[in-house]
Amino acid sequence: MADKLIADLIALNQRQAAEFVDPGQAAQRRRYRALHPTRITVMKCMDGRVNMALLTRTPVGIIFPLRNIGGVFDLGWPALEMRLTEFVDDSIRLGVQNIIMTTYHYSAGSAERGCRGHSYDVERSKQSSQQLVEQIEFVFGHGHEQVYPIMVGVETDAEALLLHGRPRIIRNIGF
Repeated sequence: MADKLIADLIALNQRQAAEFVDPGQAAQRRRYRALHPTRITVMKCMDGRVNMALLTRTPVGIIFPLRNIGGVFDLGWPALEMRLTEFVDDSIRLGVQNIIMTTYHYSAGSAERGCRGHSYDVERSKQSSQQLVEQIEFVFGHGHEQVYPIMVGVETDAEALLLHGRPRIIRNIGF
């Protein structure tokens, strides 16, 4: 079972690598970006099951991945903060906005198929992802003018995405 899973992941990687370097696919990515100018970054676990291009059915190369064990990131890490700031500054120069997805993943069928980087603890994974959203808002602003962070859960058995939002406070504007 594990050998088949590994072989399947390697085969998927080979297909996506071939797709990425195909000149026709490169043109498709340029067209896609022209039609949908928002830049998308996903901060995720190194687990190969968290493949956002596959899960969202977007062309390979549209979503920029940043990976770490367990999807654990900290904007207090100078290199990470510098990388994200450069990415956002480039977006500002291009006149486009950013979505940064912070992710956690789990298996509905078996905790052992969840995220080992968080000791298979889904709540701990969620807390880590939410903490990263808060750090992104601290660094890039709570108003989401340029950067909109969103927490995304990935249920790997069903290949389903769970988008987390926060309730908004609506102020009385005189109506």
